[in-house]
Amino acid sequence: MSGIAPGAWLGNYNVFPVACERSQEDILNAVDAAIEDGMDVLNLSLGGYHGNNDLLAIGLDNASMQDS
Repeated sequence: MSGIAPGAWLGNYNVFPVACERSQEDILNAVDAAIEDGMDVLNLSLGGYHGNNDLLAIGLDNASMQDS
């Protein structure tokens, strides 16, 4: 195998358990699962930001501070 990250292990987490609906809890559960699985990099492209007091923003800040 060749490329930018040979040997990389990729994960995929469903944050849309019901078609076209998502909740911050679903997203944070997927982030928690990725951390528990040992993922080093998380990429979320969900749009929208509601400030520093937003539950999702707080959860992602906390996740970024965890040691792997």
